Amino acid sequence: MSVRRQGEAVAIYDGRPNGELAMATGRVEDDNASDCLTVRVGLVQADRLFSVKKQILESLGFDIVQVRAPAGPCCGNAAEPTHDP
Repeated sequence: MSVRRQGEAVAIYDGRPNGELAMATGRVEDDNASDCLTVRVGLVQADRLFSVKKQILESLGFDIVQVRAPAGPCCGNAAEPTHDP
């Protein structure tokens, strides 16, 4: 247990993301491990560098999910994952 002096700030980290901390306490943590952002991006198989880009992403530990574009004109429908072996 460490001793604190009067007027010294005390930080309590309870695992909440910064959005919740800001609302509850009015402050945020610089390196908050609970903050994350999931971004879905895609590679175009017709790209001549598709294989190289895919290898780079896999080597960096990114999950690769192959999806099939919806049939017909694009109308905001999400692509469905394929189940190819």
